Amino acid sequence: MSIFKPSKKTNNSHLKNLRIKITARFGQFPKFSKPPQPISENEIRQRAFELWQARGGHSSDIDNWNEAKRQLEQEQIQRTKVLRKIASLANQPLIFVEKSFLEPCADWFERAAIFQIIEKLSPIIEAIGVLLIPLAIWWFTESNEEIKDRQEKAIRGQQAVQNYLNQLSNILLQGGVEKLENNKQLQNIMRASTLALFENPDLQNEENDENTVDRKGQVIKYLSETGLIQSSKRQNKLQSPIISLAEANLQGANLKGANLQFANLEGANLQGANLLGAYLLLANLKGANLKGANLKFANLLGADLKFANLEETNLKVANLRGAKYTDESTNLEVCLQMLLKYSCTTKFPTGFDPKASKMVLVDNLENDNYIWP
Repeated sequence: MSIFKPSKKTNNSHLKNLRIKITARFGQFPKFSKPPQPISENEIRQRAFELWQARGGHSSDIDNWNEAKRQLEQEQIQRTKVLRKIASLANQPLIFVEKSFLEPCADWFERAAIFQIIEKLSPIIEAIGVLLIPLAIWWFTESNEEIKDRQEKAIRGQQAVQNYLNQLSNILLQGGVEKLENNKQLQNIMRASTLALFENPDLQNEENDENTVDRKGQVIKYLSETGLIQSSKRQNKLQSPIISLAEANLQGANLKGANLQFANLEGANLQGANLLGAYLLLANLKGANLKGANLKFANLLGADLKFANLEETNLKVANLRGAKYTDESTNLEVCLQMLLKYSCTTKFPTGFDPKASKMVLVDNLENDNYIWP
């Protein structure tokens, strides 16, 4: 009894017939090849109005219209890419099955009555399809919602900063810095507004998102350039800053190269902040949280770092000469200045030697009065 051995030509014929039957049974997988629908004028008009509001009504209609159209087109392109990616991912299993299973085993599938097997499994295949399609739709919807939420957050953050700067600019235009210097009540109001602004969740930077605009850094730059957060000398006495940044939430802020000399940052949250090359001469950083901050090339000459947390902080090439710190030998009276329990040590990165950096140890109240000349 001889066994029929199909030729290559016969195998190709069987494979071709198999593909025709599978296509007839299940149809072609849909492709997202239709061109995107044109963006309606109503959508552009709505987005342009939102941009006009976010910019404080100071931008031209043409600029707002063009920017709105550009944003909507970018979003439409992004949606199209996502749909194509879904289609590509959905096609991968079919391509894998065809290349790895159907082609080398076409003749065997024919003899094994594969179509009867597929027909019996069709309810299971359909059930899987019913589950996968809603999941794909849900994932696509969530992606769009996340993009929309980020855009709305950016607009709200920009509006909050703009309102704050407008308020402060009006005060300066009406009476200049002298108006704030001579009005303690107004100083307290502006300090409260500043701290509240930094606590605004719309100003908090997203982790690992390089495209996020750093609003906190913009505000600090404005306050620094107007001289409102630096101490000043009057009659050979060092006056407190007009706006104190004590206990301010500046976590993750980009303060690269910022001028914060004589600034009051006591108890401020500067965790993960970028202070690369920042100017912190004689700054008050008592009890500040600088964990994970970047202080590379920063100038901390004479700064007060008592009780501060500098764990995991980058202090490479930082100037810490004359900066104050505390350790286990610091007595209780010094700790009580900040209402801290004993011992109240300055926390440094692993392996860091404050003495080698010519820092000044404060172990009693007498040493605490030392000021770098």
